[in-house]
Amino acid sequence: MGASYHAYTLNDGFQRKAKMLIEQKRSMGAFEKYSGRSREDMKSIVFIGAGRGVIPLMEHLTSKSNISVKGIVDKDKDAPGIVRAKQLNIPIGSDVREFLSMKIDLIINSTGSKEIGDSVSMMGGSDAEIIGRGGTELLCDLIEEADRSRQRVRLQTSILEQVSNAVIVAGINGEVFYMNPYAEKLYQWKTHDAVGKHIFSIMLPENRKADAEELLSATFFEGYWAGEISAQKKDGTQFAAYLTNSVIRGEDGTTAGLISVSSDISELKKAEGAFKTQLSVRRAMEEAVLPGIVVYDTEGKHIYISRGFCKIVGWSEKELIGMKPPFAYWPTEAIDDNTVALKAILKGKEETGTVELSYCRRNGERFYALILTAPVHDEYGKLKGWVSSISDITEYKHKEEQLSNSREQLRSLSSHLETVRESEKADMARRVHDEIGQPLAALKLELVSLARKLADGQRPLIERTDIMGGIIDRGIQAVKGICFELRPWILDDIGITEAIKWQTAEFGKRTAVSCEVFIDPPEFSLGRDLSTTIFRIYQELLRNIEHHARATKVSVGFFRKRDRIILEVKDNGVGIPKECIYDSGSFGLISIREKVIVWGGEVEVRGEEKIGTTIRVIIPMQV
Repeated sequence: MGASYHAYTLNDGFQRKAKMLIEQKRSMGAFEKYSGRSREDMKSIVFIGAGRGVIPLMEHLTSKSNISVKGIVDKDKDAPGIVRAKQLNIPIGSDVREFLSMKIDLIINSTGSKEIGDSVSMMGGSDAEIIGRGGTELLCDLIEEADRSRQRVRLQTSILEQVSNAVIVAGINGEVFYMNPYAEKLYQWKTHDAVGKHIFSIMLPENRKADAEELLSATFFEGYWAGEISAQKKDGTQFAAYLTNSVIRGEDGTTAGLISVSSDISELKKAEGAFKTQLSVRRAMEEAVLPGIVVYDTEGKHIYISRGFCKIVGWSEKELIGMKPPFAYWPTEAIDDNTVALKAILKGKEETGTVELSYCRRNGERFYALILTAPVHDEYGKLKGWVSSISDITEYKHKEEQLSNSREQLRSLSSHLETVRESEKADMARRVHDEIGQPLAALKLELVSLARKLADGQRPLIERTDIMGGIIDRGIQAVKGICFELRPWILDDIGITEAIKWQTAEFGKRTAVSCEVFIDPPEFSLGRDLSTTIFRIYQELLRNIEHHARATKVSVGFFRKRDRIILEVKDNGVGIPKECIYDSGSFGLISIREKVIVWGGEVEVRGEEKIGTTIRVIIPMQV
C-alpha cells in the first residue's frame, strides 16, 4: 500500500522557512491547507518531540480549541516538557504507532530525527500531513494569523451591520457578495438572493442599464463616484437616493472590487421642496412686514438678502449675495468694531440678542443699525448659519442723544444747584453764627456779669437771671445745630473720616441704635466738594434707617481703594422691598443716585425681608 501523506524537514529561521515553503510546492500546499482551515476542522495533531518550542503550542491548542493533541517523546520520562505535558493531560507515547487506532490529521516532527521515516512507514494509508522540524513555530504563526484575519473580518462586518446607510460590496465585475442589514431593508433583497447578481441590477431600474455600466466604469476609472440617483426596490418602487461608490484595492494596489454606500433621500427631497415653498412665503412676509433681513452662512457670507435691506443700504440683492466681510455697507471707520461683533456671533459667543452697529448707504451716508441675530439649525440641531433683522434707528438714536444730552444738562444743573445750595448754606451758617450766635454769647456774658453784682438779698432777681441764662444757652445750642445742618464745620476742620465717626455717634445717641464704624485707611482726605457729597449721602442714609428700617444695629464701612471710594451702610431692619428700590416715590434713594451719578459713580441696593438692607455707594477717584 502506498502512503498518501507528506513529510518535510525545515531548517532554522522563520524567513528561511517561509522561503522554502514558497519554493517547495508540496510544502506550500501543506501549509496553505492548514493556514486556511479553522481549528474546528483539525481534530487530531501528533507532535513528535516535546521541546521548549512545542509545549506552548500544545498548551495553546489544548486550552483554546477542541483539537486532540498527543506527543511522541523519547524514554526520558522526567524531561521538563513531559512533566508539563502531563500537567496539561496531554497523552504521551514513545511511538506514533500507539495512536494508529485514531484518525490523525497532522503529524509534526519537531526533532529532525530519522524516526519520522519509521513512523511514516508504520502508518501505511493514513491521510495525515507530516511536517518536519521548524513546522511547529510556523504552524502556530499561520493559525494565529488566520484567527486574526477572521477577527478583523468579523469586526469590519459588525461595524458595517451597525451603519444606518445601505452598504453593498461587489467584486471587480460588479457581482454582489455582501449586503448589510440596512441595504437588505432598503432594497428589499436578502443577501443570499443578491449574491452573484450585478450590483446595479439590484439598485437601479431595468431601463437604466446603460447608466449602470456608466456608473461602474466611472467608479473604476476615477476610484470614486458620488451623486444622486433614481434607485429601485425589489418590488419596483423607485425613490431618490444619494450614492457613494469607492474602489477596493488589494495590498498590491490592484482593483479588487467596489463598496457602494447609499441612503434614501426621498424625505429630504420632499422637505427641500416644502422649504422652497416656505421660503417663498416667508420672503413675501418679509417684504410686507420687516425692514431688512440678512442671512449668513457659518463663515459670514451672505446667502440671502431681503429687498427691504437693499432699500436701506442702496445695493442690489445681486451685488450683496455671496459677499463676505468686510461688507460694502460697513463704514471704513467702523470696520474693526463690526468685524469683532460679527466674529463673536460666528464663534457662538453671542447666540441671540441685539447689537447696534454703524452702517453706511451706497451714497456714503452713515446711519445707525439695530441688529437682532438668531442662529439657524437643521433638523439635527447642527448650526447652519445666522439670520439678522436690521432696522435703521438713526432717527431714534438722534432723539436718544438729545434726551441723553438733556439729562446730562439737568444733572449738570442739579450739580450746580447743589454747589450753589451748599455755598448758600455755608454763607447762611456764617450769618447765623455771626448775627445770632455771637450776640447770644455776648448777652450770656453780660447776664453772668449782672448776676454776680446782685446781693444775696436779691434772690428773686438771681433766680430770674438763672432762668434767662438757661434760655440763652438753649438758643446758643440751637444756633450751633442750625449752623451744623447748614454747613458741618467738622468737614472743614478735621475732615471726612472724623465727620463720619461723629455723625455715627450722634445718630446712636439720638436713636439708641447700636452702631459700629470701619474706616480703611483710618485717616484720609478728599476734596471739599466730594467730601460734602459723601457726607450728605451718609446723612440721608441714616435718616432713612431712622424713619423706615426699625433697625437695632447699624454697620458702616468707609474705604478708600486704589481708584474708588466706597461707603457701605448695613442695617438689621425690616429690609427694603424690591419694588421700592426703583420706585418713583423713593425720593431719598433718588436723591442719593443723582448725587452719585454726577461723580460717575453707582449705587447698589439690596434688601432682604426681616434681615435688613445694604446700600453701597461707589465713586471713582479719577473723576
